[in-house]
Formats: sequence, structure tokens, C-alpha cells
Amino acid sequence: MSWILITLFCAITLAAHDAFCKKASDEIGTVLLSFLRWAAIVPFIAFLFPFIEIPKLSIDFYITLLFLVPLEIIAVFLYVTAIKTSPLSITLPFVSFTSPFVIFTGYILLGEKVSFIGFCGILLITAGAYLLNSHAIKEGIFAPIRAIGREKGSLMMIGAALAFSFTSVLGKRAILLSSLEFFGSFYIVTISIVLIPFVIFLAPPVKESILEIKNNYKLVLLIGFFGAMSYLTHFKAISMVEAVYMISVKRTSFLFAIIIGWIFFGESHFTERFLGGALMLSGVFLIALF
Repeated sequence: MSWILITLFCAITLAAHDAFCKKASDEIGTVLLSFLRWAAIVPFIAFLFPFIEIPKLSIDFYITLLFLVPLEIIAVFLYVTAIKTSPLSITLPFVSFTSPFVIFTGYILLGEKVSFIGFCGILLITAGAYLLNSHAIKEGIFAPIRAIGREKGSLMMIGAALAFSFTSVLGKRAILLSSLEFFGSFYIVTISIVLIPFVIFLAPPVKESILEIKNNYKLVLLIGFFGAMSYLTHFKAISMVEAVYMISVKRTSFLFAIIIGWIFFGESHFTERFLGGALMLSGVFLIALF
């Protein structure tokens, strides 16, 4: 199957995953939700564990993991806080900045290069983000940019995008140093375990946290299911193509999230945000065609 189709499926399931996280954030605290965003996936992939062969792991794999895990923890806290703080339609599109960031991290860490046409596609994706706040343009040409600074969730998502530009590339390196099947499962379990101390020391008391999960178990199950679909297809797709291309196409998830935000959360400025997303999608098509 084409990496593009796999990545688009990844984007759709990620948008659903984010929407259910947004819904759950009304009842579940940020730290606990950050943990559940990963841990809820484990039961849905556990059936794979007996069939996964553990490869011989070199010291380079563990060194890569040493840098990758802390960056992932930073990214997940910023990401969850962003979608909890601000509307999906104005936060999630800013994760598209991962793509231009990955141009540099992919070159530095993996030696990956993009073609001129691919670079133009990435610029279109990034330029589309400008249109998301185009309702503010009456205040000046730079007003949409200034509007970003006024939205706490947007700034956090840009920070998450920077972290993701490293985790995406380091994650691919870890796959190359192990195997797709092993790392896809191993990584989810590892992040879940590393987040446990954060839950113990920073989340509400254990009994209260358990009650939050119990009262929202349906949402937690949906978060786990769609998260599992998203992460498994992510690792499959990124093993098939340069990281910068895969991540660019995956970021169409925010286009689906804009639609979800409008329909289910009543978020405003749908037309301009959808047009901004459409411009980003044109960049995706440019990448896909060339």
C-alpha cells in the first residue's frame, strides 16, 4: 500500500484521537490525560507483543532513546495543554510547523534532503497557517501573526512542533537501529512507563485519578483505539519514505480537526481556517505528486 494512503489514514485517526482528548480534557487533568494519551493505547496493541521479534540493539539505539524520550515527554505535555487551552481549529494547524523544522533536523540527524518541489510544498503548508487568523488582517498585514501570540494554545503547539521535529527524525533513526514492529510497540509502552512518576507526583491523588478514569472510561477507550490506529500507521509510513514528507502529509490531520471542531465543538471562523487548511493540503498534493 502507498505510504500516502497509510499516512492519510494516520491523519484521520489522529484527528479523532485529538478530538476525544479535547472532549476528555473537560473532566481529566492535563498530566493524567497526557499519560492516558499513551497508556490507553497499550491494551489495543498488546496482542502484537508475542509475535514481535526483539532485534539485537546497539548502544546507538539506547543513545537515540536517551534523547528521544525526554523530547517526547515535553512534546506531549505541550500538545495536551494546547488542545485543552484553546480551540482545535486554532491550535492543531500550528503543528504543521513541524514540517519546515524537520527540513533541518532531518538533514542534521539523518542526512535527508528534499527536492525543490518538495520544499515548495512544505512552504505552502506553512503559509496556510497564516490564513488561520486572517480575520485579524483588517488590523494590519502582520495582525494574523500577532494573533498567534495572543493565543496561548497556539504558542504551545508551535513549541510542540519544534519538539516533534526532533522526535520524528529520532524515531525514524530508532526504527532503522531496531525494527518497525519492535519499536512501534516498545516506544508506546516506554513512554507510558516514563509518564507514571509524573502522574504520581503531579496529578491529583491516585483515588481521584482512578475516579476520573472510571467516570470517563468510554472516552478513554476511544482515545486508546484511535491512538493505536494512528501510531501504528505512523511508524509504518515513516519507515517507507523520508521523514519530512511523511510528517507533512500526516499534518493534514488538522484539516480534519478543523471540521470536527466546527461540527462538534461549535468553533468559529470555519471558512478562513478551512481555506488555510486547504492551502496546506495543496502543499501535501505537491509533495505527493513530485
